[in-house]
Amino acid sequence: MAALRGKTAIVTGASSGVGKATVKALVSEGARVIGVARGEAGLAALRTEMPQGLDTVRADSSEPGLAERLLRETRPDLIVVVGGVRPKMAPIDEQSWEEFSETWNSDMKTAFHFCKGAVALPLRPGSTVVLVSSGAASNGSHLSGGYAGAKRMQWWLAGYAKAAWDPVLGRRAEAAHRGDPDCRECIRGVWRLARNDGRGVHEAIRRTARRR
Repeated sequence: MAALRGKTAIVTGASSGVGKATVKALVSEGARVIGVARGEAGLAALRTEMPQGLDTVRADSSEPGLAERLLRETRPDLIVVVGGVRPKMAPIDEQSWEEFSETWNSDMKTAFHFCKGAVALPLRPGSTVVLVSSGAASNGSHLSGGYAGAKRMQWWLAGYAKAAWDPVLGRRAEAAHRGDPDCRECIRGVWRLARNDGRGVHEAIRRTARRR
């Protein structure tokens, strides 16, 4: 996909799952990717699979200051915020506040710092921020504590970033449900629609799901 060749992307949660699949998809399309994750073993395995086009950063992506530093140093065209903690699955009376709010202090905190940094820098015209959320943001999840609320807030946060940018410059921020675990067609659709058609990430995912 020519639109990705020569572009720079940051992907959080890069060492496993949707984040890893996103990294592989972007590198295969010619993008330079900075993959961020906490686990060195997962990052080492990813570097073995992707010896070209990938730089890795071992860090907690929710750490204050990390997003600002990475954005300033790399000036990415695309940011994909993926990954986070697995919430404790239990009814509310069996959760502590620390367990209930864990997703807010990890997933949502990461999204906040990267969106804030993208707006404050700001990113160059035509750049895109994608926050990979969850279907729980629509339907709730009564056994996962504050998870659904944090994922729903990512939708609002993407809107806040868009509202802060001059639409004439073509910068976009979108929140997406987790979709196809391979993620290749999803990320292609995200890039195409967010950069060119302007119809957003949700439509991209619906389209790619229908084609499979």
